[in-house]
Amino acid sequence: MAEKTSDVVQEERVAFLAVDALSESEAVAARPSISRELASCWSARKNWRELHRPPAGRTGPLDGIRTAAVLWVVMLHTFSVIRSVVDQTETAYDGPFYYRWVLNGGFGVDMFFVLSGFLMYQILSKSIAAGTFRPLRFFLDRARRLLPAYMVVMCLFWGLQALGNDPTLPEGCNRYFWANVIFVNNFVPFKNQCMQWSWSIAVEYQFYLVSPVFVYLLVRRPVAAKRVSWIAVAVSTVLNIVLTLLGGDNYMNWVYVKPYTRISPYIFGMLSAHAVLDHGGVQNENVPRWRLRLKLAAALVLFLLPAVAAGEPTPVMIVTILFGRQIISAGLAYVIYYLVTNPDSRAARILSARPAYFMANLSYSIYLWHPPFTVFIGVPLTFVGRPLLVPTNMFGLWVLFLAVTAASVFFSLLLFQFVEKPFMNMRRVFDRCFDRRSHGADDSSNEKIEMIYTK
Repeated sequence: MAEKTSDVVQEERVAFLAVDALSESEAVAARPSISRELASCWSARKNWRELHRPPAGRTGPLDGIRTAAVLWVVMLHTFSVIRSVVDQTETAYDGPFYYRWVLNGGFGVDMFFVLSGFLMYQILSKSIAAGTFRPLRFFLDRARRLLPAYMVVMCLFWGLQALGNDPTLPEGCNRYFWANVIFVNNFVPFKNQCMQWSWSIAVEYQFYLVSPVFVYLLVRRPVAAKRVSWIAVAVSTVLNIVLTLLGGDNYMNWVYVKPYTRISPYIFGMLSAHAVLDHGGVQNENVPRWRLRLKLAAALVLFLLPAVAAGEPTPVMIVTILFGRQIISAGLAYVIYYLVTNPDSRAARILSARPAYFMANLSYSIYLWHPPFTVFIGVPLTFVGRPLLVPTNMFGLWVLFLAVTAASVFFSLLLFQFVEKPFMNMRRVFDRCFDRRSHGADDSSNEKIEMIYTK
């Protein structure tokens, strides 16, 4: 049988996406009444069940990766509190090897961006292929997804700041809170940002603004899209290098929190999702297993190399500073591709476990909650257990990390049950009220995708 041309394969893929999106829209008719569905939005029992019971058809391995990413970030911030309170910073880089991994926890945010790019492609590709994509609605839906939990946490900590009890919030909350509401707080000087750790939420939303363009090209013009994607990665890399070298003490403001230096992981995530769709969600059986495993090993090396680079200016450290995000995100993108197309592999099954699904659903709230807890819990514990809680003592680090994680998970459960999930449910009800069933990007199947925050 003659091989299919690329045009034929592309037409079949677009047709498949279109049929899939339309079939989801037809399923809306089977839903219960609007009043009953609205009442069920706040059902604690229903929301709890959806929190820990994975839906059918989910991309399971992403749960474990998201869990690892948020815990890595929490570990970094925990360690940072110890270093700021206990004056033993000089031992941080000279200590045990595993501290290098902890110190590079900032790459956990890049992992989030890779996952977000992957999931945004899944969400957008169906509606774009079906011709039902509505830009304004997409951007409003994204804001509605992010803002409820975000605003609750910001208001609570802003109130604590007003009482003089919250050292984690700068004075900028009184002046620049509006920047958080419209997702531009990463363009406020870093020292004046409200909830400084929320810069990544602003960057995330700014990625949403360009996502439809990338996904449209990948769906309709994949060859041209890949060229555009690689050009964007190259430009971002050059900007990262130039601004890092010229910025000096302005690294946080010029480089660290800006979308144009952070977009590479997001693009790699979209390219990974596109590759999965190209192969129908399964691995190509014509490729020898040894070759796949060799590629996977190379991807893991790329992923792990920047994660353990720290210390004096060595070649590895310099490469990590200049190209670390590109290296780690490219490696992770292929790891995701391998796991998704090999769901029966041992690694994919482990990452798809129920505890990972539970933690992945809470990852957004954990990210919002954990920095203040590193201070509220970390500072008292550090002074009480000063001989143990030092950068060279792993036991102290784990004690504080577990305490911060436990507190963050507890409050994240409350936030998910009574704010985050109800507003996700209410969005579906509002969509029905305004008769927007033709838009495939946020119908029931994609609600399962969005159960896990694309942070």
